[in-house]
Amino acid sequence: MTDVFLGRCPHVHARKGRCLQWGAHTLHTYTRTRPRARRGWRKARALVVHETAVCEAATLVPDVACAGLLHAHHLLRRSQGGTDLPDNLAAVCTSHHDWIHAHPARAVTLGLLRRSGQ
Repeated sequence: MTDVFLGRCPHVHARKGRCLQWGAHTLHTYTRTRPRARRGWRKARALVVHETAVCEAATLVPDVACAGLLHAHHLLRRSQGGTDLPDNLAAVCTSHHDWIHAHPARAVTLGLLRRSGQ
């Protein structure tokens, strides 16, 4: 977990979140901004990606060529109540993952994306 500066210091590094001239002044206020890592996410992702070992969207969307590494794609987005459990994940390559998010209506009809309430 990292601490990010929220005070008035103009010397804060944008990515590292700390003053580059620490000690030159004392106007520093810090707060935690990143939530703790989701428990079980790494195991579920590894299980889905390594167990499947092929892009699950390749046969459903043949007009897009598989490219890149496999990703664990959430069928029901976490923002819509989806979980990190393996039954909500699909292993898809980078190009198909991009296609799914660029064409959500078609992805829903193919079963590669779920809407909340389905």
